[in-house]
Amino acid sequence: VSTQSTGVPYRLHISMSSKTASKTDSTAKGKNPKLVVQQRIFQHWVEIGRVVLISYGPDLGKLAVIIDVIDQNRAYIAGPLTGVKRQAINFKRITLTKIKIPIAKSVRSAKIIKEWKKANVEDQWAKTTFARRIALRKARANMSDFDRFKAQEAKKLRNRLIMGEYTKLLKEAKQAQKQTDKTPKK
Repeated sequence: VSTQSTGVPYRLHISMSSKTASKTDSTAKGKNPKLVVQQRIFQHWVEIGRVVLISYGPDLGKLAVIIDVIDQNRAYIAGPLTGVKRQAINFKRITLTKIKIPIAKSVRSAKIIKEWKKANVEDQWAKTTFARRIALRKARANMSDFDRFKAQEAKKLRNRLIMGEYTKLLKEAKQAQKQTDKTPKK
């Protein structure tokens, strides 16, 4: 793993084959190894302004924003609109999101609220797959026995319809194959 001048780590791949070298650089002809940037390793960084989901403790499931990084294990967070008090929290207790708001280091709560609303963080969060998965998990946990039964029956019905269509398509494909096999070859 190496870093560029921006400090972003990249996974590097050294290509020795002539096929790859000729595609990337016509002058290389496979004799000299060529450095090819393959992909970024990390997608979300611990940085000031990064919105996080608290995954452990009394504030479980609430959103907050990193306002300062204390050391390699802890960050200082705040979530004035979600009810999270300013506190130091271990990185193991938070999950980074892709949402980031433009704030300065150790900014006051009023500025956080202003930028939070401006960036429309709640709506951005609701659109993420992670938030939808959490909401679905909560809905399933709150289902009654009869609700679970209705969901099971609906799933059975859906699977029956899918299998019916699948067998119909399979039968049509077999008949088409038989007709192509019966046609005389020239």
